[in-house]
Amino acid sequence: MRRDSLIGGILLGLALLFSGCERNPQGPEEGTKENPPITAAPDIVEIRAVNSGADLYLEWTAVENAEEYYVYCDNDKIATTYRTSYTIEGWDHVCMTVKVAAYGGGVEMYRTVDLRPSYYGTADNLATHDAPSGYSWVKIDFNLDSVSVVQQDDVDPSAPNVGWFVFYNRSGLPQFRDIGATSFGQAQMEIAFSIPGCNDDLAPDAGSYVVVRDVSSSACHFFWADNTRSGYGSIDENDYFGIVRVGTIVGSGPYYTSVSVSVQDKVPGLRWMPL
Repeated sequence: MRRDSLIGGILLGLALLFSGCERNPQGPEEGTKENPPITAAPDIVEIRAVNSGADLYLEWTAVENAEEYYVYCDNDKIATTYRTSYTIEGWDHVCMTVKVAAYGGGVEMYRTVDLRPSYYGTADNLATHDAPSGYSWVKIDFNLDSVSVVQQDDVDPSAPNVGWFVFYNRSGLPQFRDIGATSFGQAQMEIAFSIPGCNDDLAPDAGSYVVVRDVSSSACHFFWADNTRSGYGSIDENDYFGIVRVGTIVGSGPYYTSVSVSVQDKVPGLRWMPL
């Protein structure tokens, strides 16, 4: 995937993230000759992950007669600024929605960005690689926003914007293994897993993931889908972060379970996972 085409796709898709402008009068009278009211909300022209995916950069258009701008995180005002850009630091705020508002002449108007991770679904009947059924592979398709369980014959490492991992039985120890840790070789999207635990809304940084991870019943893991064709090994706008939840693991070898997957695909490379 070319970096420039992806950035272009992000900018073209911004309209899908934003609600229509809304008006919020601040007082009984709307403006004076000295301070006329604003008549439009700011248009958000850029939104991207920065600082290795921890923070969110916002930039918007200036609004005529605006006296100041406000930034809201889940309806809580977190910043007042006279500039037309702002960076939300993930260590302080991880938001499901962000609002950028202009205020002038007693009137506030804003646009809203939806940052809630997408739920890709639950894939059932996943079996370890030694099971007769052969349904041992998990396919995460970032083009179709979907997760599915497939047989080995259906695995295609060359598929664009798709990640694959296998449910593996290592001598009685269930594991998830990225396709690159198998004889298939590397796919475009490498899936690497954190240690169990998804209590934080901010996914861990790059040094916290491995492509082979032991798993257990009801475990939750953050994952990093790292684009191996562009910017491989560093967090950038070609990547995605998500959560995989393991169902109850049954059997004594082969093992069987299900997985559910959510992905922060509203802003590629962003580590915010508020669920």
